[in-house]
Amino acid sequence: MSQAPEVACLTELASQYGRYHYLLDGAPTAVEERWSRKPRAGGGWFIRTERVATGVNLTVTAECEAGLVLQCQLEWLADGHEPVRAMYRNDNNIISVVRQRGKEPPHSHFFSPDEQGLLPLVLPLLRIFTGPVIKRLLDRGGQGEVLVPSIVDPQDYGALLNPRLGQRGATLLSQGQEINLSGRNYLASCCAFTGDQYDDGTQFWLSEDETLLRYVWQQPGVGTWDVRLEELSAG
Repeated sequence: MSQAPEVACLTELASQYGRYHYLLDGAPTAVEERWSRKPRAGGGWFIRTERVATGVNLTVTAECEAGLVLQCQLEWLADGHEPVRAMYRNDNNIISVVRQRGKEPPHSHFFSPDEQGLLPLVLPLLRIFTGPVIKRLLDRGGQGEVLVPSIVDPQDYGALLNPRLGQRGATLLSQGQEINLSGRNYLASCCAFTGDQYDDGTQFWLSEDETLLRYVWQQPGVGTWDVRLEELSAG
């Protein structure tokens, strides 16, 4: 009989730290994505995460509760360009977005609940936020609106971090699967997550506490991305 897997129980009792490793067609890339989350009074997390790639740094700070992003601030810094910043906030059952490039005047957007009284789910781009969004979509029957800051064209600085509202889908493919990442075993649920850039065939593995453990995505014209979690100690 095999030993029970050491499951990462990322409870709201202590701060947690980790990073995601990006492989493209099996080879490591220059993408570095780290995150930390700290308990929030009354439940939930304060999250800070940063992705560094060649010439670009994206930082997100967020306040989350019950798997939902209450508010988040994003900053996009690219070599030779003015910074682009955006704030997404759930404010009295309205999601407000304020986006600004450099010293230009800020622009605001507002999003109301749908016919069922549900606000769009906010997905602030980076991987630590993906698992809870997939789980909330499953709770909503597998479909729902998701609001994502735009990085469709990283060279289009007039559109960067503007809100993009789209329909997303989530399907539970399997449960209780044991996977090993960076020498640690996890019990995981495997899910499909579709919509926007993700077609059928993507696979996302979530831990029991909704943390994204791994995903595999075939990007047309680019290759196969394989992104894997490594948990880090506080030190």
